[in-house]
Amino acid sequence: MSKICDFIIEKSTKKILMISSIIFLVFMIVVLPNVTGYMEEITGTTSSPDTSLIYSSGDLFDIASAYGEEGRDAYISLRFTFDIIWPIVYFMFLVSFIGVLIKKLKLKEKYKYLILLPLFSVVFDFLENIACVIVMHNYPVEMIFFANIAPVMTLVKWVLLGFSFITALVLLIISLSKKNT
Repeated sequence: MSKICDFIIEKSTKKILMISSIIFLVFMIVVLPNVTGYMEEITGTTSSPDTSLIYSSGDLFDIASAYGEEGRDAYISLRFTFDIIWPIVYFMFLVSFIGVLIKKLKLKEKYKYLILLPLFSVVFDFLENIACVIVMHNYPVEMIFFANIAPVMTLVKWVLLGFSFITALVLLIISLSKKNT
């Protein structure tokens, strides 16, 4: 793991940070609202397991039912297109941001592992997507195992993503405070 951290930090440059920041902002301002609007139009609901922090397997089955066949097909299609790209976008932004700050601050060796937070959030994002796709694809057959693990994957994804942003913010504050002293 240490070599992976070193590699990611080494590849984190201001140029990559600038490019990934622009792409991240475009996704936040343009792409995400359009995808959300599309899903609302197709499904007639704003409910989505991806944006929920806590939900149950029963809630997931209710969402699958509310989506209808066309909505479930759209949801599955988006998991194999948009939701492969989006985690890569936020991963690139977060690791370049955290990596640049780790290098700039010359943090102790043990702090380099913070760079893994965004990577683990992407892994859990993909696991969440796989579980939800299996549930949506097989509905009305209730895939209990996948419906039970999907909410866990979602919660872990959001916790790790939250810690990733908090880490980036804390490192930025430290960097700015050292700059002013």
